[in-house]
Parts: sequence; C-alpha cells; structure tokens
Amino acid sequence: ATFGEGGIGFSLKGRGVGSGGLVKPNYTVDAEGTVIVNITVAPNGDVTDASQAKGTFAPSELVDEAIKAARKTKFNAINSTNPQQGTITYKFNLN
Repeated sequence: ATFGEGGIGFSLKGRGVGSGGLVKPNYTVDAEGTVIVNITVAPNGDVTDASQAKGTFAPSELVDEAIKAARKTKFNAINSTNPQQGTITYKFNLN
C-alpha cells in the first residue's frame, strides 16, 4: 500500500504551506480511506491542535497517523495575534 498521489489537501484561508510542505502520514495498515483533520494554526505557522473531523471514513490507525502528520506540518507565518482554524484532508489509497 502507498499514500496515493494527490492524497493531501488543505483549507486554511490566506495561508500557504511552509518550507517542509504538507507532512505525509505513515501508512501503517493495509487499508484505505479519507481522513479529515481539524487544525488550529498559530500566527507563526505552527499547528497547535489537530483532531479528527466529521466526514472521516478510515480505520483508527490511519486517523492516528494523519493527526500525527498534521501536527508536524508548518504553514507560513502571518501578521496576526489570533490562531486560525482549518482542515487537512488525507486520502489513503491501496495500490
């Protein structure tokens, strides 16, 4: 099994991904599904919170790995004092 091409997308108004790109999750089980992760991003670009969102259809092992990857992802910094809410969507595909 592999993590499918085009398998990650994000929604975070007015932000881009930092230099490391979207972190790919480890693919630990022979399963597929879509995991949507709610994220909170600090003004400096750090993901400060990540949790499973509604609309997730995947085994818990994939959810756990997606949340770990989301927490490691860095976005560009913005000039603000408020954290921002968004999502990252991971699509796990069997090949």
